[in-house]
Amino acid sequence: MGRPGLEPGPPARKERREDGAQTRTALRRGFRPDPVPIPAAPGTRAQGVLRTAHTVSVGRRSRLKSERRAERARLAVAAAARADERRLAAARGAEEGRRRGCLICRRADGGFTAQEHIIPESLGNTTKVLPVGVVCDRCNNGVCAALDEALCNFGPIHLLRTMYRQPSKSNKLPSMAFDNGRIEATGPEEISLWLSGAKWHREHPAPPGHKSFSFTAKRHDLTPERLSGVHRALVKQALEFAWLDHGENRVLGPEFDHERELILRGGHSGYIATRRKMDFAELESGMEYATLTRDHDGHPLMFIVARFWSVPFVTDSLFPAPTGAVPDDFLVWTF
Repeated sequence: MGRPGLEPGPPARKERREDGAQTRTALRRGFRPDPVPIPAAPGTRAQGVLRTAHTVSVGRRSRLKSERRAERARLAVAAAARADERRLAAARGAEEGRRRGCLICRRADGGFTAQEHIIPESLGNTTKVLPVGVVCDRCNNGVCAALDEALCNFGPIHLLRTMYRQPSKSNKLPSMAFDNGRIEATGPEEISLWLSGAKWHREHPAPPGHKSFSFTAKRHDLTPERLSGVHRALVKQALEFAWLDHGENRVLGPEFDHERELILRGGHSGYIATRRKMDFAELESGMEYATLTRDHDGHPLMFIVARFWSVPFVTDSLFPAPTGAVPDDFLVWTF
């Protein structure tokens, strides 16, 4: 039976508390509190009684929900602030680009709305980028994009991309066809290899549960035009890294005009050297370069060593062939 002044309901195990505590205890036990008279203002009459119409739960589940809502709101505010910062930085970069001109073409009328990835995203680069305002949109979407594609499709680098299952910018897994077979990344942890004959591969001792082998991939599409495109892509990367290292005052000067002309127009002779055999155990990528001068006339040049998955690719921006002794384990292409 219900207590006096309350509607019937399950019995409460504790005595009612005073004031607000009484109401909360009664509601948890299934009772309704006593009606609270509406106080009448001076000169008026009360028109009814006030019952508790809205309650606020202060339980653990409610607190967690409130905390999650607050965290989502905080993250949304932070994301909006970052977006505003990016927009302001892009606007400042575009203004700076129009003031100083493009790093590649030195013109100021190509538009400046995008970052430039020094190493292509298809080779795994997400951090080494030039900010908005350094390379104009015309060069970024034109000559730079074409050279990046030439580099990614260069036989040895294409093979490395496939072996390490590095997806393209559109998140497509790579595959590579060569004269005597095909290799394809068929999943995040899976590679398929087809060879035209057993003579192209050799088994090696391996621990239990593992398989070790080497294979030979043959391609005959390394034309002078293709090699020139790869060479220009490496020079472009070196010039852009020089911007990060030395800034606009030096890199926009005449010291690097030869590299700019080479990137934009090609039409030169050069070389690319790399190891004859690839070791797929390393994952390091990066670039080293040195700014040098030719002995007899002081002509500036850049000596470049690029590494993709630790495989080195060596060249320079001036000479048509290596000027020093080449190690026996290196292969040299000239064009």
